[in-house]
Amino acid sequence: MRAEIEMIAGIIRVFADGDSYGDPYVWVATVKKLGESEVELCGMMESPTLSMLKAIRKECVRRGYKRALVVTYKNDIRSERWIE
Repeated sequence: MRAEIEMIAGIIRVFADGDSYGDPYVWVATVKKLGESEVELCGMMESPTLSMLKAIRKECVRRGYKRALVVTYKNDIRSERWIE
């Protein structure tokens, strides 16, 4: 018998320039693994800015993900945006 843990969820935090883990962050979202090369970002309080999207893209590439789906809701209407 054997067991394996598959990590399917995590958190992404965006920090101000010069800050790092342990410093206050400016934006946060839940990350769900969609497949080997894709993740979904959800559960954020506000949509990410362009500079945040660039930082998110850089971190996704560093982790081996090719695309990230950013899911937001406004007035109960779902919006999806892919970062590639």
